[in-house]
Amino acid sequence: MPETAIRLESMQEKQPQALIELLSFAFRDHFKQCQNLSDEQLRHLFEKRLESSFNVASTHRIIAFDSDKVVGTLCLRWKPEFDQAKVKNTFYTKEMMALLGKWEFFKLALSLHLQKHDPAPCECNIADITVHSAYQAQGIEELLIQWAYDFAKNDSQFDLLTLHVNGNNKDAIRLYEKFFFKTCLQKSSFMRSILFNDYRWNYMALPLK
Repeated sequence: MPETAIRLESMQEKQPQALIELLSFAFRDHFKQCQNLSDEQLRHLFEKRLESSFNVASTHRIIAFDSDKVVGTLCLRWKPEFDQAKVKNTFYTKEMMALLGKWEFFKLALSLHLQKHDPAPCECNIADITVHSAYQAQGIEELLIQWAYDFAKNDSQFDLLTLHVNGNNKDAIRLYEKFFFKTCLQKSSFMRSILFNDYRWNYMALPLK
């Protein structure tokens, strides 16, 4: 673990610029496989994604800090208990289309649709988890997963904690198995293999009860 204690905080409405930078860097190669996005466009994309998700009641993003430095993040999603009032969409906008161009905007919408997972009732899903490259393999991944487990375990509406992981990412799979996640389904997508070069994904679940 780093010498200083890692602090976990829920994301606020005014998200740190460093969080946008972290997500942009972590997912840069993933998105650039299917799109010709500049680093500036990627940062704008994630800024709007975070802005759009903040007012959604059925999500919770946690941020890991080393002192004041953003070193990791994890996002949980679940099915809302009741239909949520429609919130303003700040992502799929004319501004975003103008920034990316119509073709890149269409590919972005398609790629995000292919990655989307709608949690079932009683399911708490880890939508994403990432740790700064300089802080990996120092226990922060485990800290974030433990936080997600405690969050879901302490809410009686959840029976399962779930996640998706690339079937070729053996290190990540071993990490999740240490927390007793089990692969219960393997998903394959020819379109995803073309866009992201990740044909097979494991859907892993951890019973909470």
